[in-house]
Parts: sequence; structure tokens; C-alpha cells
Amino acid sequence: MELDEIRAEIEQRRQRARDLKIRDTLWDLYDRHFSRYPELMEKDQSLVYPEVREAFDMSGLPSTQQLPKGTLVQFQLGPSAYQLRYLEKKKTERWDDERFSSHTTTPAVLRLAVNDLDVLEFIVCRSVRNDEWGTASNESMGEIARFIEGPWVAELTDLLKRIRKHEKGVWDQRNAPALDEMKKRFGL
Repeated sequence: MELDEIRAEIEQRRQRARDLKIRDTLWDLYDRHFSRYPELMEKDQSLVYPEVREAFDMSGLPSTQQLPKGTLVQFQLGPSAYQLRYLEKKKTERWDDERFSSHTTTPAVLRLAVNDLDVLEFIVCRSVRNDEWGTASNESMGEIARFIEGPWVAELTDLLKRIRKHEKGVWDQRNAPALDEMKKRFGL
């Protein structure tokens, strides 16, 4: 393959990853679900998805000057072992005297390995702005640095759907008495 062909193929694979929305799926799994699991394991295990609960492990990674904050999430889905590594890079902070505001940006990398094979890596950028109106935060998905498509894409997409359905079921069950009371009060 020629250099131009290689670059074109890499860009096609990046586009495929974007089309599959695998960055969004993986970020949702990590940030909105798995990052809460250690606390939920202690306080409310019913919200932790049962298929993941038994083989779930989340721990901090050793800090280095280059990567100050990291987290490792490991879990098993059927015969496949998954490892998510979240590694924050150095934060940048800016202060604006004229607007009396601060802006903090934290770039990070999220990596996924399936059965010890690195299959996905992309940049995440978290930013927080504090000003006179309050605090606003934002997360943006950046460049895809690695993507090797496989059955794991469908497995993780399906896992996210099952986790959401499980959490909704738990909350619906907990809120059923209040809903029954509301139905009575409104004659439904």
C-alpha cells in the first residue's frame, strides 16, 4: 500500500468509528455508568447491572508527571475481558480579569482493550468555566487515535442498552408506589 492509500484507509476507519458512534457509547458507559459503580457497589448494588457486577473492578492507575490522573475499569462480558483506561493529561487554567472568570480544560485519553488487544483510543476534552453566572461544563470527543472494528462494537452498544433498561426498571419499581398514589389523586 502506498502512503496516500494508508492515510485514506485510516480516515475511512475513523469515519466508520464516528458513524458507529462508538466513542459516544464508550464514553457513556465509562462516565455515566461505570464511574458511579464503586459508590453504588457500597450503597445501592441494585443499580449496578448484574451481568457486569460480578467481574467489575475499578481502580486508580499510578500517577506520572505526564498523565496525572488515571482510572482502570475491568469487566467481563461472556468470554471477553474488557479494560477501559481513562488517563487525564495536564490541566490548563486561564483567568480572565476583564470578565472575572476562570476556564479549566482537561484533555484526556480513553482506551479500550478487549482480551488484551487495544481496539479503540480517542481524546476527550473536559472544560469548566466559572463566572458570575455560575459554572458551566462541557465534554467533547476528539480525535480517534485507534480503531479496530470487531464484535465488541455490537457487544458494548447492546450492553449500554441493557444497562439503561436495567436502571430504568429499578427506578420504575422504586417509583411505582408514588405513581399509584398520583394515579389515584388524578382519577386514573
